[in-house]
Amino acid sequence: MERSADKGQVAVITGGGGGMGRAIARRLGKRQVLLLADSDRDKLDAAALDLVALGLEVETLVGDVTDPPFVANLVRVTESLGSLRTLVHAAGLSPSMAPGRRILEVNLVGTALVERAFLPLAIKRTVGIFIASQAGHVPPFGDSRDALLDNPLQPGFLDALASEAAQGADAYSISKRGVIRYCARRTMDWAARSARIMTISPGMIRTPMTEFEFPRQPLMKAMLDLTPMKRWGSAEDIAALVDYIASDEASFLTGTDILIDGGVTPLFAARGR
Repeated sequence: MERSADKGQVAVITGGGGGMGRAIARRLGKRQVLLLADSDRDKLDAAALDLVALGLEVETLVGDVTDPPFVANLVRVTESLGSLRTLVHAAGLSPSMAPGRRILEVNLVGTALVERAFLPLAIKRTVGIFIASQAGHVPPFGDSRDALLDNPLQPGFLDALASEAAQGADAYSISKRGVIRYCARRTMDWAARSARIMTISPGMIRTPMTEFEFPRQPLMKAMLDLTPMKRWGSAEDIAALVDYIASDEASFLTGTDILIDGGVTPLFAARGR
């Protein structure tokens, strides 16, 4: 494979074995060495085989983003491969995959652990992209409780949200709202290193995870029916947006969230839950 000018720079993708992670890897791997992380070894190995078959340079690491030693090792492997160009944190749990507390731990505490660990690797042109969700724009509680989400690493954080996050769907919404708020508050820290940080909030994107959730979450059909674009989004839609955000063409874009939801979130929020 012919190497582009960006080779020697690394794209780290957590949740790299999932449908969204694979699509993002296919884009970023054209210019950067790929380091994929996932908790599911089988999915990770299958993704790596597919990407290597395309001529991409891929390394993998199996582990849990809520485990600090694993995250620290992910940082060490990144440093051994080159300089950090792109961090895409796509690892997460959907509402039916675990109890509410675990969803909150993986989706939000895991986000904070990954962001804190990788910030020292950020240099000029580094971009951190964290996958949130349109669900984070319609949380189950009001703004008065939002401040709880701003420091997921504080002692007692999960206990403080135990009642609100008891149900999987609520825990998911809370966790993704927290991802949006947390990353926005970290903008200045990344900017101090001439780096950028963003969140993306996908709507109804067809992936193995959403196909698993669809029959279990009746609200999803209502959202799909309400989506103005009248279709599912695709993992490739997300990958194209990530590719743009990670490029120098988006060099003035930081500290914000981008909804990629086919236009459904404002309509859904107006209807109430």
